[in-house]
Amino acid sequence: MTMADSEESQAAKNWPEIVSHRKIPTPRNSIFVQRLSMSRIERLRALLQTIPLSYRHNSLTELTKTFERELQDADGQLWSHIEATLNETDAVPRHAALIIWQKWLNESEEPQVFREIFTQAGYWLTLEFGLRSNDRLQEKFCLHLLLRSLELLDQDINVLNFRFQVRDKSEYVAQYRKFCSIFQIIVFDRYQNQIDECLASFPHIAISDPPENGEQSLVPSPWWTALFAAALRPTMLDTVRQYIGYWLLGLPFGIQAASEDYKSLLTDSLLPWAAQGSLLVSTIRRNGDEVHCLHGDRLASFCSNLIRECPRDDFKSFYIRAILHWINNCWKDLGSHAVAYILKGIAEVVETSDWQVEPPWKWARRHLPSRQEGPLGVRIQSRVSGKNTSYFERYLG
Repeated sequence: MTMADSEESQAAKNWPEIVSHRKIPTPRNSIFVQRLSMSRIERLRALLQTIPLSYRHNSLTELTKTFERELQDADGQLWSHIEATLNETDAVPRHAALIIWQKWLNESEEPQVFREIFTQAGYWLTLEFGLRSNDRLQEKFCLHLLLRSLELLDQDINVLNFRFQVRDKSEYVAQYRKFCSIFQIIVFDRYQNQIDECLASFPHIAISDPPENGEQSLVPSPWWTALFAAALRPTMLDTVRQYIGYWLLGLPFGIQAASEDYKSLLTDSLLPWAAQGSLLVSTIRRNGDEVHCLHGDRLASFCSNLIRECPRDDFKSFYIRAILHWINNCWKDLGSHAVAYILKGIAEVVETSDWQVEPPWKWARRHLPSRQEGPLGVRIQSRVSGKNTSYFERYLG
């Protein structure tokens, strides 16, 4: 095993470990601040020297040279380097940045140096995107870094995907620990009995925004949708994907707002999984002269319940348009039967609704592909005012 592998493996083993938080007062004396600055630059130089040679890529070498020339805002420069490097496609620089990030947070005896960085929305977005990276090592690092960052926090934070109040610090840490444990069990361990226990304890209010009955999850919805998106990606075991997918299709509560996070989960992960032809074919059942598709019925019920439970028409329209846009963008890769069941679920709701916006079937006729783009037509008929009316006509290749 190389030194680099040893670093990675040690980091992966210790991911939820948090050192105790110690609040250090901000120094006021300018001479002390200058000495502190010198001390920080020396510490950060030493930190960079501990990075294994196999991870010392060009941009990291340039950063080290910069530290030799400048003493101002060394921590800010280090964070800018980490943030930029994590966007690279090459795994070596990204993993090097994760090792630096971990060492940076763990070695600090002066938590106040992170105060400005923690107030940046980009810091918490980088952690969230790390959980969506489809890189097992990066996801493990980000779980550890999330918990370590919480431990260092000594100020209130309210940014796009993260909220924190110092007075409730212990409760925040407890809920994020639970989130990280659930992520670990579902995405990494993948034991079905443990997944079952996790889902049974899942806080339903976590992806309902605004919260119902005044309740509020301290872990905002983007983190939970990141978890479910990770569990539904094609690289996961089929058994885990089915377990999570069926659970999401059967959620016993409505989404109470037009949530971009949930829309992303819906169109990027849940519907692509649910529209697989194999799931439809494998659940076809005959009862006498009638033939039913259990998965198709489940998919139609999910779409109708999602829209029906929205408290306002603009929320309903938000999800209908999101689904129709998804069909329009992916129609060449979709099975006609899956699309038929999705549209059937939407039609069950809109046929009895008094819409104040353009009816979604008119939108579909204008935007979805025409007859010439494919040989198979799917027509969903619905009885309205005693007349047999076609709501959607969809032609697929």
